[in-house]
Amino acid sequence: MRISYYGYYLSHKLHYGKHLFDLSKFILSFAECQDPTLKGSFKHNAENIYLQKLAGNVCVLAMTRDAETFKKIDTSSMSIGEFKQFLGRDEKVGFASYLIIKNNFFGFASSSLSPKFDTFCEMINTLLTYTNNGSWSFCIHPLIHQATRDEAIKMNFIGKTTIEVKKENSLAQNILNVISAGTDIDDLDSLEITLKPIKGRSIKPVVQKLVSATSDQGVEKLVMKAKNDAKSAMLDLYVVGRGVISDDLGSYEESVISDIMETKIRENAKLKEQLEAFIEDGQIDKADFSRFLHFNNVSSWSDLACELQTTYSLQH
Repeated sequence: MRISYYGYYLSHKLHYGKHLFDLSKFILSFAECQDPTLKGSFKHNAENIYLQKLAGNVCVLAMTRDAETFKKIDTSSMSIGEFKQFLGRDEKVGFASYLIIKNNFFGFASSSLSPKFDTFCEMINTLLTYTNNGSWSFCIHPLIHQATRDEAIKMNFIGKTTIEVKKENSLAQNILNVISAGTDIDDLDSLEITLKPIKGRSIKPVVQKLVSATSDQGVEKLVMKAKNDAKSAMLDLYVVGRGVISDDLGSYEESVISDIMETKIRENAKLKEQLEAFIEDGQIDKADFSRFLHFNNVSSWSDLACELQTTYSLQH
């Protein structure tokens, strides 16, 4: 599972702008709240969504995918802790994503069946409405990086590499000549080639020759996995095309996910660099965020849950 990083900011629906504000306590306090009706009131594509705190700044975003099994759960009386235990007994009930909330950015890790970051953003914007902050929108900005050719081919260890080129590119022309394609390429747009090494081996010499044989014209994508030493993690280097900065979390027990995420963030120099650029481009001003600050503790969310029963007729 990989963790990808996104900057976040608030945008006023009338005045717009990118307003930087630390929402970590606001979100984590909600995640820690145990009111079953409030926590069970979120849906995405007819599936129930639950956000609960795991440890530190890390939360679990769980989605129920077995409607028949979920009907057996009395969410009006089941606490979030009990719900988590239920998920543990029946994997068909929920699939979880993990996210770490920080000042100005968050990291999000999900599998193919678990909820994605758009579901998380949808939930936060609903919370803004619930807390009388509906004039603001929660927005995200992918933290991305693009490497140069020189940076990429100088890496000591190069693994899986994918390149896509238009048919006019010199590399494409060479391949088309080998297969004697001739003039039968009118309907052809591009070629995509993937080089895969034997597990644990580097294909740096082959990749260097591939890059040198490819002209600049018509290169649509060039992505390679690379690292500088045996002990470091493989990075996704986007030489052509830009990708979200990410880290490989590996396979760990849930009990240590929080520590692993913190370590990955601390050691990711590209993340720090792009985060600084994101913050410099933002607006840290004197907008009134007192309504957000009010919900920086669990008790405020518990009090709100009672009020929302009549205001929004929460479903569970």
